[in-house]
Amino acid sequence: MLFCLGSLLAVLSCAQEDDTLAMLQRQKVSDIAHQDCKQGLGKCGQKAHVCCKALTPSCMSCAAGLTEEDYCAQNPGKFGCAPEAKVCCKALTPSCMSCAAGLTEEDYCDQNPGKFGCAPKAKVCCMAMTPSCLSCAAGLTEEDYCAQNPGKFGCAPEAKVCCKALTPSCMSCAAGLTEEDYCAQNPGKFGCAPEAKVCCEALTPSCMSCTAGLTVDVFCAQNPGKFGCAPKVTTTTVAPTTRPPRTRPTATTTTEVVAVECVPKNDATTYKTWCRDNGAQGNCNPAICKMSGPVAAPHVAAAPAGCVAKAGFSHFASWCESNGAMGNCNAQFCQAR
Repeated sequence: MLFCLGSLLAVLSCAQEDDTLAMLQRQKVSDIAHQDCKQGLGKCGQKAHVCCKALTPSCMSCAAGLTEEDYCAQNPGKFGCAPEAKVCCKALTPSCMSCAAGLTEEDYCDQNPGKFGCAPKAKVCCMAMTPSCLSCAAGLTEEDYCAQNPGKFGCAPEAKVCCKALTPSCMSCAAGLTEEDYCAQNPGKFGCAPEAKVCCEALTPSCMSCTAGLTVDVFCAQNPGKFGCAPKVTTTTVAPTTRPPRTRPTATTTTEVVAVECVPKNDATTYKTWCRDNGAQGNCNPAICKMSGPVAAPHVAAAPAGCVAKAGFSHFASWCESNGAMGNCNAQFCQAR
């Protein structure tokens, strides 16, 4: 029994020695691990991070021991983190538009002058009286300025609705002119007054007829023997060569002045044709022409039955009739009835 008891004590003593030894071994391992950690050797738990120093979300989140997402959720709008989402108004005003753009109202209007209620940017406008300069000074577009000022300062005139009649007012409107200017360009047309003529001032048939607004022939017919016009053809009634029966006179003797040849005075060639043609009608104008041969003898002619104006000379009807009654039916303007 004593043997057994001794054996038991020996076993217990051995067990205690084993525990002590194990504890010493663990302590030693712990000391070695601690020493290794100090020297940067071995496994020392979670490895320390070396973080960057910049003021950025990645650097700041590393220093804070957080993920970048968590760091920015705690610090919206700081160090480059996105600002916290805002609920902005929808109106087209500087406050609403700047909120939506994530800017201050001042910064937004600096970037968008003249828009959405922001004050326009000060302009330096030119001084000429032109649409571009004047529209700039008025703070308008050139198109809007000219719409408010048609026909002024180089702006196109306002479109007009013109009448269709062929009258000076309608035609001038369609041409974009005043009635006065239109008629100056179109004298005598569409009711415009005819163009005034500039007539010569000499006392000649051509100048005088121009002033009177007549042809030379008509003027001279109204003014025979004046201003170089041929004189009126005259006739002289003489006694018959034989006395006719007293009961039935049948004819009279008339003397018609007929120039054998009528030529210009001083051998001038200017009126040669005029003198010859008028002389052939017995009208050799002594102011311009002269007779180069004798005057034909009187001849007997039947009493005129009447004298009327030729076609186209109806305004000479009275003149032809009165002269015809005197036996002078002018062949140029009149004819026997």
